[in-house]
Amino acid sequence: MKRFVLGLSSLLIISCATHPLAVSKTDFHNLDIDSTQNEDTEILSIIQPYKRQLDEKMNVVLATSGIELTKFGDTPVLNNLLADYTLNAGRKYAASNAIAQPDFAIINGGGIRNIIPKGNITVRSVFEVMPFENEMVIVELKGKELEKIFTYYTKTKKDNPVSGIMINTLNPSLNKLTNGRNITPEDTYRIVTSDYLAEGGDNMEFFKAGKVITTGIKLRDAYIEEFRNSKTIPDNYPYEKRLIF
Repeated sequence: MKRFVLGLSSLLIISCATHPLAVSKTDFHNLDIDSTQNEDTEILSIIQPYKRQLDEKMNVVLATSGIELTKFGDTPVLNNLLADYTLNAGRKYAASNAIAQPDFAIINGGGIRNIIPKGNITVRSVFEVMPFENEMVIVELKGKELEKIFTYYTKTKKDNPVSGIMINTLNPSLNKLTNGRNITPEDTYRIVTSDYLAEGGDNMEFFKAGKVITTGIKLRDAYIEEFRNSKTIPDNYPYEKRLIF
């Protein structure tokens, strides 16, 4: 009897092993999600408290602007503003951490994802402009490496915003730091930027030659703080052309 049971069990195992399950038929169709669909009230009741809390935080007014802060055109004021905010935030960090003051800032124009309309500037506005989790860093470069920055802009003509530096690809003799420092090959200069660019993003390979100082501060958080401190964006905020191609 034991042999029979053992034999039957073995047969069942072999039988299962040689007949794997297979999908015999599939069926699918598209479901349009529009106003004709009924809301799931149970799901909404779960989400609503969290949405209410999130809206309260995102709708906080940080500052106001009498003009639209745009990222388009020959003199995109939003690009200048965020580059200035990056440099300001970097200098504040340096001052509170016994680091020599940064000389200028470069940010990624492609990371600026929206404009800021005229009126109230909210936390939500900043998230829409800067949805990425990029960190603010300070890169130390020798003066001889700065020439590669000018070459980068000359070759690519990319509108990656700057603050504290003027770049004229048509007349390189006008390239300069706005803090008055001369560019000397063996001197050290400090640039505030994002971790993305510091790692060579957008083909900015020149940053890899430098020493990176991490801050642990998200660029977006730095911008939120800068807007909060500014309170009002002047209608005549600097429209100067800092990149001339």
